[in-house]
Formats: sequence, structure tokens, C-alpha cells
Amino acid sequence: MSLVCGRVAGIDVHKKILVVVVIDSVDAERDVAVGKFGTTHSKLGELVAFLRSQKVQQVAMESTAQYWRPVWMRLEGEFELQLAQARSTRAPRGRKWDEADACWRTI
Repeated sequence: MSLVCGRVAGIDVHKKILVVVVIDSVDAERDVAVGKFGTTHSKLGELVAFLRSQKVQQVAMESTAQYWRPVWMRLEGEFELQLAQARSTRAPRGRKWDEADACWRTI
């Protein structure tokens, strides 16, 4: 039995940039959308608008520091949120880049 969640987003959180990958859980082989956003209040508003336009229901994010907190506060109440620990969700060695990290969070 497989879980179907609709569209989900993975966010790789950095100090000044958020890398977002939206995938459809029914067809997880292909990315639906990829975006990069700043971390200012107005850019977080753009992130929410982007996720709404993509009909995202669940968001998983990863951050190695406290940078996830303002993102969480802005998305809370809008989406079902999950925070992933960087160590336990790290992509395979030699294949590190932000879009892959964001996509890795949604699997």
C-alpha cells in the first residue's frame, strides 16, 4: 500500500536563500516545479504564493542551523509541515546540490 499525498514540497533552507522543489507524489519521478526564494518577509510571502499556486499540501524542510524558524512560522497554518534533521536525511556523498537536497526531503 502506498501513501498518496498529492503535491509535496521540499525546501533546503539556507541563511539567505530557500531552494524549493515541488513534486507530485503520484509521479515522484519528475519534478513539477523548482524555485529559489530569498528569506526576507516579502520573499517568504512569495514562497507561500508559489506553494499555493502549485497546490502543495505538505512541506518538508531541512536546515542545519536555526534558519528554518522564520520559514516555519510563515508557513505554519497554511501547510502541513515537517522538519528534517540534516544528518539523517543527507544526500549520498558527491551528489550534493540544493535542488537535490530539496527533492531528497520529499521522498
